[in-house]
Amino acid sequence: MTVAGDAGEGDQLYIRLYTDEMVPAWFAEALRTEGYDAISALEAGMGAAADEEHLALAAAQNRFLFTCNVADRHHNVVRIHESWLAATRGHAGILLCPPQQMSRNASAVLHRLRQFLDQCAADELASQLRWLP
Repeated sequence: MTVAGDAGEGDQLYIRLYTDEMVPAWFAEALRTEGYDAISALEAGMGAAADEEHLALAAAQNRFLFTCNVADRHHNVVRIHESWLAATRGHAGILLCPPQQMSRNASAVLHRLRQFLDQCAADELASQLRWLP
């Protein structure tokens, strides 16, 4: 189990997670019950926010953004990530999951997310975009 530590700013070991509205809100609650530092868009009052607003909030709170929003051609998180990199604007990281996987078996996705959180350190993932293994 990963528990949020007291690491100093800039030297964060554990991933702090923000799930956007494409991810079931119960993911964050389930993760918190196991000691992970996670918050959902709904809990943050961002349920109807634009994708870039989700990333901006996650970045401001030094949280890794977990989303399934990869299919929208005009508001795609991948495109937003690329524009942020081009503008040398950093973020804690983005983790993507195809929406089909989430709709088919959210519990399996949550299990894989836990494994990812346990195997990766936050400082290794800054400004990176990854797919959930």
